Amino acid sequence: MKEIYDKAWGQKSAGKGRTMKGARWDFLRQTIVGPAGPFCQIAYWARKEAKEAVNKVNEEPRSSLDEMLRKVQVTLEQVKTKKEDDMEEGKKFRTELHRMVDEARRILDGVAQKSLDLCKAYK
Repeated sequence: MKEIYDKAWGQKSAGKGRTMKGARWDFLRQTIVGPAGPFCQIAYWARKEAKEAVNKVNEEPRSSLDEMLRKVQVTLEQVKTKKEDDMEEGKKFRTELHRMVDEARRILDGVAQKSLDLCKAYK
């Protein structure tokens, strides 16, 4: 910005009816908000960083939940092979647990993913 202000300070009035202050003001207005100005660059950086932050926030819960559900499923598969779990109560528990894992996966892949996608759309 200092470079821009220095250049503005060096502006001369450009003819009749135009003051030096007006010439400097016009130069600043065109330079600062122009396509090569700092505001454009700041907007680009802000947009880029916001996109990265939204992507990170979007991915972290999903990967954590995926890992948790995968561990639950692996544990269920290990428990299935034990003799004491062949009783009716163990079978009922595993059936209910499988249903809960499937429901959690359905919610994660459905409503939760749609919500994360909507957040991503407004980055």
